[in-house]
Amino acid sequence: MVAGKLLTKAAAPVVEEVVSPFVKRLFKGVKVPTNVNKVASNLNKIDQKTILSSIKQEGPELSKGWQNMLTNAGSDNVEVRLAAFEELEGSLKRFRSESKLIQKENRIEDILYKDAKDTRPPDLAQMGKEVEAGLREAPKELTDRTEEIDDLVTRGLLDRKPETRFEAIFLGTDKFDDPKDINRMIRQFRTDNKPLGRTEQTILRPQQRGMTVRLGREGKLTLGEDEGFYLKTPKGSHAHHWNPLAVMDKVVEGMSPKQVKSFIKYIEKELGIFSGNHIGNLRQLPEGIHKMLHRRLEELGYNPTTLQSFVGASLSQRKAFMKKLKLDFDKLEKEIFQEMMVAKHGQYNPQPQWQTY
Repeated sequence: MVAGKLLTKAAAPVVEEVVSPFVKRLFKGVKVPTNVNKVASNLNKIDQKTILSSIKQEGPELSKGWQNMLTNAGSDNVEVRLAAFEELEGSLKRFRSESKLIQKENRIEDILYKDAKDTRPPDLAQMGKEVEAGLREAPKELTDRTEEIDDLVTRGLLDRKPETRFEAIFLGTDKFDDPKDINRMIRQFRTDNKPLGRTEQTILRPQQRGMTVRLGREGKLTLGEDEGFYLKTPKGSHAHHWNPLAVMDKVVEGMSPKQVKSFIKYIEKELGIFSGNHIGNLRQLPEGIHKMLHRRLEELGYNPTTLQSFVGASLSQRKAFMKKLKLDFDKLEKEIFQEMMVAKHGQYNPQPQWQTY
């Protein structure tokens, strides 16, 4: 009997995924989940630097939040993935602003007035037509630049916000309010079939993409049901959250949902401050007064892009902040009342208060 020759295949070499230096730093001491390296590789250097800088600025506990966002962004579940990208975009936007990592040449203001002696606000309608006709080159990519545009309008560097897809493209933003005040987003930009993208109504997408940041804040900060916060707002006016969503969101950051509800109940009962889409938090303001109010909020230190997060703050620190906000906002409400009276009657002429004995 001849012994048979045993044939074996050489084991295929195990190829380890090359993890980027950025991922190694972010997930230091933690196993890198599947697909995270792929997601992270799509972040540009500014975004990567923003993430690492934010951790250095606010503490290592913040790294867990970034890790979760990147992990979910690589999920096989489409809804989880899209919701994570929405959250990731919002977080990056906040920290870019705070750490001043937005490159100067990418700011709309510098793009608009680069090499131009005439600093008058550009004709958005004309610029949009030029983009549509191919007479003006469209940017390579679009991002949500709503806050930047709002700031330019407030400062008088833009006459108004974009109202068409082509005006939005000129400004490099992927979101705009059409003439009917419906918020829209640009999709499929720079694709082969649609080089200038297409538009769809933003509010239709939460069911498909997960909650947007704004809708998430409204749900988180509203006790009970929305009683029609946005209904019956006069044309030309804005449904303004007196206690700003983004400011309040910073104050309760780091709290559990149960703690958030308890804290909101406290400020309602003790300070008379409502939150979220509570009807008591509604102020319907004409556009000019609405812009003026936001300028005053910034002057008083209530700009959410520069306001420090309250993650790790004590309950007493959060309450102290809201007590100061109450005092500031009481004075602010008197200013707004005067402006409303002037807007409606042309002057503010309070009647003297007679004392009776």
